[in-house]
Amino acid sequence: MASRSVYEGILKDSKKSKVCAACTRPLNNQEFKSFEKHVRGIYVKSHSVLIALKIHKIIDQDSDANYDELVEELPQWQEELDHLQKLRPVLANHDSLKVKEIPALQEQIKEQESLHPDISSEVEQVSPHCPSFRSILIPS
Repeated sequence: MASRSVYEGILKDSKKSKVCAACTRPLNNQEFKSFEKHVRGIYVKSHSVLIALKIHKIIDQDSDANYDELVEELPQWQEELDHLQKLRPVLANHDSLKVKEIPALQEQIKEQESLHPDISSEVEQVSPHCPSFRSILIPS
């Protein structure tokens, strides 16, 4: 959809330049996360409005002929809505992992690596020569 590419372009440009595409205000990482969430929210709202307008247009064009068809499709759309609503906790978990937990773990890794820089460099040097250790240390 064309509007999606516009919003994705805004996010891509803003992420690259670290500047709000609308007001040219500089954004730090935390502000960018809020900016990204806001822009995605605007896209979702605008997309929902477009869908509603299309539905109203279809209904208005030939309401008697389309009514029976729409009534037949209603259970399928209700099922789709239920399915998407069940995914809300998954999305919330994804957002929590992406915004909070993974960055915190990455920070912990950096801290631990900085405490033991020699070990990290040794592992990097040896690891290409020892692919079997990975399967021993991290069983599938």
